Amino acid sequence: MLPDIRDDIAVRGLPAHLMLKWGADKSSTEQASLDSFFERTRLQRTAANHVIKWLSDWVGEFGIDGFRLDTAKHIAPETLNRLKTEATLALSTWKEANPEKALDDSDFWMTGEVFGHGLEPSAYFDHGLDSVLNFDFQTDIQAQPETHFSSYAEQINTNSSFNVLSFISSHDTSLHDRSDLMDAGTRLMLSPGGVVLFYGDESARPLGAGNAEEVDRTRSLMNWATVDEEVHAHWKKLGSFRAAHPAIATGGHDQLQDEPYAFYRGVRVGAEEDQVIVVLGAEGRTRLNVSVVWPDDTVLRDAYTGKISIVSFGQITLNADPSGVMLLEEVK
Repeated sequence: MLPDIRDDIAVRGLPAHLMLKWGADKSSTEQASLDSFFERTRLQRTAANHVIKWLSDWVGEFGIDGFRLDTAKHIAPETLNRLKTEATLALSTWKEANPEKALDDSDFWMTGEVFGHGLEPSAYFDHGLDSVLNFDFQTDIQAQPETHFSSYAEQINTNSSFNVLSFISSHDTSLHDRSDLMDAGTRLMLSPGGVVLFYGDESARPLGAGNAEEVDRTRSLMNWATVDEEVHAHWKKLGSFRAAHPAIATGGHDQLQDEPYAFYRGVRVGAEEDQVIVVLGAEGRTRLNVSVVWPDDTVLRDAYTGKISIVSFGQITLNADPSGVMLLEEVK
């Protein structure tokens, strides 16, 4: 709503259509709540500030922990700041009142769609946004995996005030090649930084039929009855591994070898250190030196196949899945 509302016009009282919809009692209650809000914040009674009040009310009532702002480039920077401030306060208040429902102690989070924004910090990060959608990713994954992964880890995970949401498909651009969703899913789900799944990438949803332009055909119906089970299983394994290991999104990145390509990610989480090794392009029985991460007698699991191996003389040996993906984690 905020991109469609002028922020320079004062509002006198509730709109007539809302008073008609709500009736006298609710209108009176809402007006009193608005009066209290504007008295506390000292904000002008503009339409945008009314919307900020109502959006932050949702946060305070339901414990919503983040917003994704559409067409954020059309929202005034000061409006973004005010929304972030009020939503953060509302979430903090809700968590104090509902400690048993709070998932964590994180502050309110906001991401925005700024068409064409890529992998670079911008003024949006000084005005309320914690991340932006990354429109560069669709071309960045055409590079070799190490070029992509190392670049993203360096640009994102060394700057605590910067992050992006990467994607391989979008209704604003195009659907990724439907014959390449296994490899594209690997690159997305193992990418440093935030990622977002566009519906149907995990199930091989086809491009919509008809004579419409391709960007309109990206909005086809979900293919519930024709899910590609191989693609879906692949994405589920990668997604579960990513969810279990914060090192994938936030950790330091180091290449371990060229053939097959293997890399390390690691990050400290509280008193623990999350460490993983990922192999891409493995074939058959694969031997890998893991001594830089794990000592002998450490029990490791390939989360992709579920197979177990014990480190011996700095190495492990496992039969790789035909996909070539190995997701190594310590069994604790």
